[in-house]
Amino acid sequence: MHNLLLDNIIFSLQRSGGISVVWQEHISRLLKSHEFNCRFIEYEGARNNIFRKEINIPRELVSEMAATNLKYKRYLNVRGKQFDSPYIFHSSYYRIDNNHNAKNVTTVHDFNYEYFVKGIKQKVHSYQKGKAINKSDAVICISESTRNDLMKFYPKIDRNKIHVIHNGVNPVFRRIEKNEYGMSLPFDDGGFILYVGGHYAKYKNLDLAIEVCRSTKLPLIIAGGEQLNGKELSKLDENLGKSNFIHLYNLSTERLNELYNRALALLYPTLYEGFGIPVLEAQRACCPVIAFAVSSIPEVMGESDLLLRGIGVNPVADAVRNLMNNVSLREKEIEKGLANSKLFSWDNTYSKTIEVYRSLL
Repeated sequence: MHNLLLDNIIFSLQRSGGISVVWQEHISRLLKSHEFNCRFIEYEGARNNIFRKEINIPRELVSEMAATNLKYKRYLNVRGKQFDSPYIFHSSYYRIDNNHNAKNVTTVHDFNYEYFVKGIKQKVHSYQKGKAINKSDAVICISESTRNDLMKFYPKIDRNKIHVIHNGVNPVFRRIEKNEYGMSLPFDDGGFILYVGGHYAKYKNLDLAIEVCRSTKLPLIIAGGEQLNGKELSKLDENLGKSNFIHLYNLSTERLNELYNRALALLYPTLYEGFGIPVLEAQRACCPVIAFAVSSIPEVMGESDLLLRGIGVNPVADAVRNLMNNVSLREKEIEKGLANSKLFSWDNTYSKTIEVYRSLL
């Protein structure tokens, strides 16, 4: 049985989010494996993460540490003491294990800090990421797009240690019948635009989603992400009116699936993603996706007439109107999206990650 030490720090750094999804899916499968002797590093408060709540890690397998000064500790590497023989160390967020017995694995999710963040915050993040990448025995990139970014920012990296392993999509996302709906919404089914994920970062493009909804006179539901701040609330109120938008926070997977089923479309107007899990979630739930052909999105979304080459409000508004007025287009996009989503699975992601572990041992 191989020894494996996993660093669950991401569960303490965010309450939800794409990386938490990736880590939760991976751990849930590892806990069922008889091939690995797993141990975990975790900080107090990790169980406040909504995805950590979905996995039951036996307490005797977890080394829990104080979360005091975590904003500084997050940048410190670890020195595992759980094993006396060679083992794999895999951190959920850019840390390495300095123990001489450790074989380090780093997963690179994106380069949004390098592209969109300035100042000391970017410098500290990039220093930590670069150290983890350079000192790791294997580097996993979640898309070909991310691999290309990696080689752009680290041209001297040994390419033999890079592995592209796509993320998956939860099979909970599926088409459901109206009698399965459990949410009371102020908008008609098929009569609103859905926006999923974070919105503080400018490249996520919430402003464009607001402009599109104003142009098409459709209400907007924002799901997940951070709480709306005062500036965002004012902009939404000014452009759409208080009765034409809502923000649903801390949604369960089942409730998010229902939103996909009831929306006219998922508008995913991001200008950069390392992967883009909501695209696949929507496709599995039979919800058309409107997105721009940037970074990893074409790789993940597959063939679609709603994958837009032109970036701006008008191309998106035109795509929305086409969906509203053309039932056959909508059905065609649903069929293509469903077929594409079947190409991605967390079981496949897991098995390929395990192959990387085995190659190091």
